[in-house]
Amino acid sequence: AALVHRRRRRGGRAAGAVARRALVNLSPKKIPTATETVERTGDTMIKSKYAREIQEAVGIMADNFHICCMSELHMQELKQKSSFGLYGMLLEKECVREGKDGQEMTISHVMLMAAMCKRLMEEFPDDPVLCMEDYTILDEDPEFAVYCARLLNEYGLIKDCSPEDMYKWFRHAGSAYELEESPKRYWVLKPLDTSEDFRTSRQFCMQLSLIDDGRPVVSAVGAPFMEFDHASRIRESRNGSPLFFAVEGEGAWTQLMHIAREDNGVYSGACELRGYPLKLNATKKIKRGHDQFYDYLGTNQLHLGIGSRVREDVFKDATRIANLLGSEYPKFEMNSGAIKYLWVARGEVDSAWWLDKGLFDPDKGSDKTADHSAGFLIAKEAGAAITDLSGDDIVWPGPVLIENRGMLVTDPERASIGALLKAVGESTITSTELYDKRCEKRQEVSLMLKRVFENMYKFAETDEEKRGALKVMEAGKTMFENTGEMDEITLGVTRRETPILGHAVLEENPFGNNGGM
Repeated sequence: AALVHRRRRRGGRAAGAVARRALVNLSPKKIPTATETVERTGDTMIKSKYAREIQEAVGIMADNFHICCMSELHMQELKQKSSFGLYGMLLEKECVREGKDGQEMTISHVMLMAAMCKRLMEEFPDDPVLCMEDYTILDEDPEFAVYCARLLNEYGLIKDCSPEDMYKWFRHAGSAYELEESPKRYWVLKPLDTSEDFRTSRQFCMQLSLIDDGRPVVSAVGAPFMEFDHASRIRESRNGSPLFFAVEGEGAWTQLMHIAREDNGVYSGACELRGYPLKLNATKKIKRGHDQFYDYLGTNQLHLGIGSRVREDVFKDATRIANLLGSEYPKFEMNSGAIKYLWVARGEVDSAWWLDKGLFDPDKGSDKTADHSAGFLIAKEAGAAITDLSGDDIVWPGPVLIENRGMLVTDPERASIGALLKAVGESTITSTELYDKRCEKRQEVSLMLKRVFENMYKFAETDEEKRGALKVMEAGKTMFENTGEMDEITLGVTRRETPILGHAVLEENPFGNNGGM
């Protein structure tokens, strides 16, 4: 991550000039080709039922590296010079839109979605596509469609691309939703996982998977900000990033994608597959380097992946589970996306958990298929054990995993699924007890506020104040006597991911016309 930070800081406004020079290399040279990459895994994958699908998936993902790097390079030119990450007033205006449900869509999202759906339409026209991004955003903002189509043309990413083509490809991104019945076979894509990680220079990934007969069978994932590494190597590759791919029953593999950069770390317009794919095994650990604190502990501590910016109670749940597994000082790596699956698959961490709602909450159906299907297959084929928080197998019924609660992914030799589920069960009891205590505290506060409301009338002086006090007393009495409603309010506040009062509305120029910098 530090290397990525340096690259972005050094790039600055020079990124635009580099982007223009990069046009001499309009498309990445894939040496070996995607087909050759799959062939080099052995005879079984290239002869499997899904041979054509995995070849196309690897090819699409290889192209995604180039598209992602070029779109990021364009955003670098527009970013605020002093900002950390891809932010700035001009960048927000030109390259970022808000879709339905508050989803953030950058030009990178749009360009990746367009390129992936174009290839899927050409190669598998009968297969619908499931994408959780807002595939109607271009219909609502035709100027944005024109802008993105122009970039795809200017950078040679898609020749002769028109806004009409963009509309067509984006409609295909939502084709799975248009069917009356759930499709038996469909592609699932997520262009950037997550948007926040992409814009703040943290590890993110691009995902594509095929679901057939209710289970993921083909997967390809690219991680442009992750250094290529494998348990068999003596060191990581600082000039390349990993492309992961898997086919059900044929194992999971990682391939080096070399990314050419200038001396200052800025992308120079070319990337290519290099070398041979390496088979993944979750039980074979990447062990190099030293962590002074963990090196001097008397026991072998667990290395775990959890979500970033989790609530305090969720972090305590994770720590409690690790303690019950015998790790007094667990080491946590944090990321909100499918990167955690890749960490487990290549032996970088021992286990990864999705506990975002807290163990005290028994509700199912909070996880999306697009967030999990690609990474799930790679980790599973690498030998990881996977269940949900209740110990149930993962079911893929459609866009939402309605039959599952959270996710547990683990190296069975470091933390067996049985021991992990036992620890989760015991920690859930404690989590529920602590939640009940928070509810009791809420009831105490509610009682105090109820008494305040009951005495408001005594302190009212004018007739208007008395009428207002009576209304407040009546509303407060009804609300505070409804225990179920107050429990829901408490749970909602506990789960919240945004400020209680919401986000401030940013002015286009908060300094005014004369006070800008």
